[in-house]
Amino acid sequence: MTGAVLLLPPSEGKTPGGDGPPWRATTTGDGPLVPARRELVDALRTALQDPAVDPADVLRYGSAEVLAQAVETDLAVDDAATLPAVERYAGVVLDGLDPASLTAAARRRLLRSTWFVSGLWGLVAATDPIPDYRVKIGAKVPGIGVLGTWWRPHVSPVVDQLVGARLAWDLLTTEHGRVWRPGGTAGAIATVAFTTRSKGTRGVSNYHGKHLKGRFARHLVTTDPGDLDAAAGFSSDGWELDAGASTLAGDRPHLVFSAP
Repeated sequence: MTGAVLLLPPSEGKTPGGDGPPWRATTTGDGPLVPARRELVDALRTALQDPAVDPADVLRYGSAEVLAQAVETDLAVDDAATLPAVERYAGVVLDGLDPASLTAAARRRLLRSTWFVSGLWGLVAATDPIPDYRVKIGAKVPGIGVLGTWWRPHVSPVVDQLVGARLAWDLLTTEHGRVWRPGGTAGAIATVAFTTRSKGTRGVSNYHGKHLKGRFARHLVTTDPGDLDAAAGFSSDGWELDAGASTLAGDRPHLVFSAP
């Protein structure tokens, strides 16, 4: 899978705990994004400890109980134990991907080629150790701003360099996708959509969208993610390629899968 890069959204659901060292002592504490990560973690801590700042305005959680847990979790990120990102995230996309049940070969492809766009960390590899945290890409941190916008100039050149001339599978949500604005990327950037047909009209399937992207990512690492024809062979519970709505040629392939 050296010829492809998978970009996935994170999940709000996280696996708690961990057995790895704090993030600063891992690969997450190294590389070009570290200064931005440090700046954000410090700004977030300052905001959450400021009695004049409403944490709900920062973290954008409505439930008082969820907000209180998020604040406690985020204040502990510097010293908390870590897990690899692919093990930390435990939401709908990861349910569809189901990394634990992959073959050894497919898991190796997953680990060396999958990256997550993150509200707190910017961009992390599947193997990068991260602590538990509760920071959405839409969070608004005083002195920083909305994270999706703030991360863009930091993350975009890193992704451009990562992708290079390879095929990139952009499986991000609209919100997370705003973090990357391709610059000098020479490789193709492929996107995927899932639609349903109802009374002759086409509509985007919001309910199953994230899970299906996880299933599609699983298909990619199980087959050959550098091969668009192999990717187009994805099939799951009635979802099949809509050849008429898809474009496989050019540097911006777009695959549309439909179900009755």
